[in-house]
Amino acid sequence: MIKYISILLISTAIMAIEEPKFTVVKSFDDGFEIRQYQGYITAEVTVEGSFDEAGNKAFKKLAGYIFGKNAREESIAMTAPVTTMPVSKDSYTLVKGDKKQNWVVQFTMPAEYQLKTLPAANDKTIRFSEQKHYRVAVKKFSGSWSLDNIKENSTELKAWVTKKGLKTEGNEVLARYNSPFALWFMRRNELWLKIATPVSEKSL
Repeated sequence: MIKYISILLISTAIMAIEEPKFTVVKSFDDGFEIRQYQGYITAEVTVEGSFDEAGNKAFKKLAGYIFGKNAREESIAMTAPVTTMPVSKDSYTLVKGDKKQNWVVQFTMPAEYQLKTLPAANDKTIRFSEQKHYRVAVKKFSGSWSLDNIKENSTELKAWVTKKGLKTEGNEVLARYNSPFALWFMRRNELWLKIATPVSEKSL
């Protein structure tokens, strides 16, 4: 695990990290945004535990895959963000992260890969998914990954989408762009809520 994190820290220090392509439909004050994402592929695992426990378990599995624990022993570039979401249909389970539950944690695969060109994972709990084009409401925030910080921003995001009259689907997704060793005030974090119905800039 230490080896994986060390390599990750070095690689993020010397090169730009690839992110899924998106367009900003509209930006708002206080860190809110509507985005349209293009399609991309994720490697993901479902793990059980508290928020912190699940993150550690999943990161070890997924980092192992991209650092060569795959059928071709191939290194795959690290991308951002790492996303985490609860499996439960309870829309507030993300902020109840101290409770044991199931979580999906995803690494985005570099755009050069397709499902058929990715090497198979040695760990058979890792699966690959194609994320279709979708639109999300985003709340950007910095600071720690504490449940209190997540809860505060979650409350703000839910209130904002309600105020805007946006219909959403699924649970919130926590998107993290930095390593655990990044200074808390320099971290880039986001919460996403998928928008269920088409929305145009003019209607916002």
